[in-house]
Amino acid sequence: MFEITETQLFNYIKCPLRYDAQYNLGITTQNHPSVNELLSKVANAFLIKLMNGEIMPTHLLKRRWDKVCEENQDIISSKSCIGGLSKLLNMYRWAEDKQLIVADMNMPFAYTIASHQIQVMGQITEALVPNPKDKTKFELLILDFSDRYPDQAILDAKIKYTLDWEACRQRVGSRLELCGIHVHHVKNNKDFYTFRTKEDVTRLNQSIIGICRGIQNNIFYPRESVMCSQCDMKMYCRAWRGPINNAGKS
Repeated sequence: MFEITETQLFNYIKCPLRYDAQYNLGITTQNHPSVNELLSKVANAFLIKLMNGEIMPTHLLKRRWDKVCEENQDIISSKSCIGGLSKLLNMYRWAEDKQLIVADMNMPFAYTIASHQIQVMGQITEALVPNPKDKTKFELLILDFSDRYPDQAILDAKIKYTLDWEACRQRVGSRLELCGIHVHHVKNNKDFYTFRTKEDVTRLNQSIIGICRGIQNNIFYPRESVMCSQCDMKMYCRAWRGPINNAGKS
């Protein structure tokens, strides 16, 4: 059985060369988290409180965010700190208006593709919440703290959402019906929805199989994207000439 974490899986998707540097050569560390990722951590603390039947008051929400800003002054400007607090308060008001109920959070999973002896270990990062129109059905909730509206085509294809959808469906079995994925855009108070079919799960499985084959066969290469400007491996990437045992070969 070839075991891989979802973090490794998505790091390979982002950049196979950086994956090799991090997991095989041990010459890189994790990049700084984004402001949106830090906001999501604070939001998750709020959702966990809701799951336990408690409501985090706004002054504690602000205190938690202030602490995050103090600990990450190198990436969070005063403007971003104020903007982040505004988004968190928007989230609070939305949850209060919807009387949001959280059934579960941070569910661990082991997703197996038995035909290829592959197992992906990870965590369902979305909150499992009852559908407001039908409490017998549940949906996966994502709080989106970005400034731009989500792209519906990307929501419909996003591999992470498909992985969490299928892992959650397998985990809960017949105990409840999973009816969709709900993305709430916090800044503009807009809601987007997507769901997954058997065809999406086939796409997921084939993607995982291809990624694992690449890792097992030492297929590593630089992947250029808009994230390159923020990568701490830029100089190593430019100097890279392929695997050492292939150096000088044509």
